[in-house]
Amino acid sequence: MISPGPASGEDEIEAIRQPLDINSSSSDDDTVTIEPEDAYLRSLRVQRELANRARPKVPMEIDSPFDPAALGLKEIGNLASWTVSSCKPGCGVDALRDDDTGLFWQSDGPQPHHLNIHFSRLVSILSIRIFLDFEADESYTPTRITLLAGTGYHDLIPFAALNFEQPKGWLDVPLDHVGGGLDGKTLRAFLVQVRIVENHQNGKDTHVRGLKIYARDDRARAGIGGLLGDEAMEKKSVLKGQGNGMERSWLVEPDWMGEPELR
Repeated sequence: MISPGPASGEDEIEAIRQPLDINSSSSDDDTVTIEPEDAYLRSLRVQRELANRARPKVPMEIDSPFDPAALGLKEIGNLASWTVSSCKPGCGVDALRDDDTGLFWQSDGPQPHHLNIHFSRLVSILSIRIFLDFEADESYTPTRITLLAGTGYHDLIPFAALNFEQPKGWLDVPLDHVGGGLDGKTLRAFLVQVRIVENHQNGKDTHVRGLKIYARDDRARAGIGGLLGDEAMEKKSVLKGQGNGMERSWLVEPDWMGEPELR
């Protein structure tokens, strides 16, 4: 009697092959002859092998390595004022900003929930990362998030809409079409708002376990104390008109006008 356990791919192939390939007689000394694999079975075996190779070797929830220093980035969240629409006691901005993803911001009010990140000057943002954990938070896990940016609350414009099913780990917010910088992937804003539109299973309140904002680290790239050397403080561009050339100087921001730092 055959046990009902699941059969492997080779077992399934053998089960198909037996009625086709094996010839036997009633004699005790008869030998079993296996015919060469036919085209159908060969195709089936190849398909299974390709499917097994296509399966991801690493679980999807494992984060890909992210080294800000190697990318020439620095986290600038400490230069901003953070506020949230509501929070449970002990689960506010401090918990959200903590590097320990075991802590989280938990809202405590009507939807949509939102958090505001307000900088004192115009900043150039190259990366935004959000940490969510469906396994730990279940119905508190956001499934729809909208990010907006502007100079203030009166002119916020959406720049990213995120949809999740069961997120786990650090998630990168796409900045491909924000329009700033030479490549169009730099977000320039005073204010960034993260709006939680919907939670898993229509949960009322939400959990966000981490949020990081990165800008270019000019000091690390230059390898000196200032943002740029003296020789790079002024760039010249010649615009040629109708027979007359006009020279325009583009001044790079001096060090005292750079991003404020907490010392």
